[in-house]
Order: sequence, then structure tokens, then C-alpha cells
Amino acid sequence: MRYVLILSAALLSSALAQPIPGWSASAKIGSTQTFTAPGGACAIRDSLSLRSFRPFSNQNDAESFAKTLQTGLLAQGFRNVVTQAVSRPDQWGVLASYTYVQKGQPYSISQVYLSQAGRLRTLTGSTRQGERDGCAPKMQEFLKFAAY
Repeated sequence: MRYVLILSAALLSSALAQPIPGWSASAKIGSTQTFTAPGGACAIRDSLSLRSFRPFSNQNDAESFAKTLQTGLLAQGFRNVVTQAVSRPDQWGVLASYTYVQKGQPYSISQVYLSQAGRLRTLTGSTRQGERDGCAPKMQEFLKFAAY
């Protein structure tokens, strides 16, 4: 099985229904749920933190958080950091995309920050750069447009 790096800013999670048709759910550990693409080249982790996180009431609030998040991710050494506000049913979220390097291997990470019942919820997708599996575009599309 291919190595997949999964990063998440949150500690716990809430389970999604299968996010992408054909992907497999791992056994739920605590309240963390991970989904993997066939072949294991891509993964999504759905996490719900104990940390309070108010929903963004408008696009400006989400964009302000996106800028702060981008600064923080760059300060941590992540590369190619891009953040943006994303519209979701009944709220705004923030999408962050960046490159993480582990042992010389770059990974593409996409992470959506949302509020769920006043707590931070993140959905984090990861894949090793250069994978030719074809799961990455589906994963990124799901995170950018459909994850909520």
C-alpha cells in the first residue's frame, strides 16, 4: 500500500457518510474517521475538535481568518500555501492548500475549516505529489465544493 500522510489541526472528528463514491472508511478511532481512495493514494480525515470555533457569519470574516491561517501555515514552514473563503450551506468556511515535505517527499494537503455546533471541524485531504492514481482531482473537488 502506498504511503499517505494525513495532517489535521483538529483532535477529534465526526463521521461523514462516504465522501466520495468508491472510497473506503477506516474503523472509527474515537471520533476520528478516515476515508481512503481505492489503492490508498489519497485520504481524507474528518475531525471535530473540542476547541470552540464560531461560524463565519459572512465572507469577510472567512477571508480574514484565511489570511491569518495562511500566515500561520507559512510560519510553520509549509510551502505553496493558498487560502480562500468557501461558501457552504448556512455558513462560510476556509479552504487551505499547501505542500508539506516529510523525509524529502512532498505531499499535497487540502484542508477545509468549518464550524459545527460551535466547534472546529476540519476535513483534511492528502496525497503524495506525483501520484498518478487520479484520485487527487476528485478529492480536491470534494473538499473545495462539497465538504460541509
